[in-house]
Amino acid sequence: MFCVGKTASHAQRLVDVTQQCLYKGIAVVKPKATLGMWTRHSTFAEKNNYSVVREYCGHGIGLKMHEERR
Repeated sequence: MFCVGKTASHAQRLVDVTQQCLYKGIAVVKPKATLGMWTRHSTFAEKNNYSVVREYCGHGIGLKMHEERR
């Protein structure tokens, strides 16, 4: 994500922190990684005064796409 045109400083900060969270999440992705491994990095967002979605909705997230929740 990036901003086009003049952007309020608080909006740019949200984009920057969100991007950093994305890269921190990508860094832990590997075979058999669990969601718990990703959520350890949610504290980065919280330390920057942003909230984190704690539940996924819709299809389950397991070892395969659209797998039932366990």
